Amino acid sequence: MKFVAIFAAVCYVAMITAEDCPTNNVSTECTHLVCATGFHKECIRNVCTCSTDVECALQRDCHDSGNRTCNREWHCVDGRCRCFGSLG
Repeated sequence: MKFVAIFAAVCYVAMITAEDCPTNNVSTECTHLVCATGFHKECIRNVCTCSTDVECALQRDCHDSGNRTCNREWHCVDGRCRCFGSLG
């Protein structure tokens, strides 16, 4: 029984430390991240990431241009262009 309790505690600590920004405080928790021009730091699902500054209404508003490229797929989420894998 002790083993199970210790194992659960270790898993919990590992889960907490794996999160870049567990309190969603980008300015203090994402200092290790440097974003390119035209991008800003955001905390999405407790992970520090660089998001584009480009606003959108539709997915077709988001596309590669200049130094802004997406190695996955552009999506329009919450009025911002975001680069990530397919939703489906």
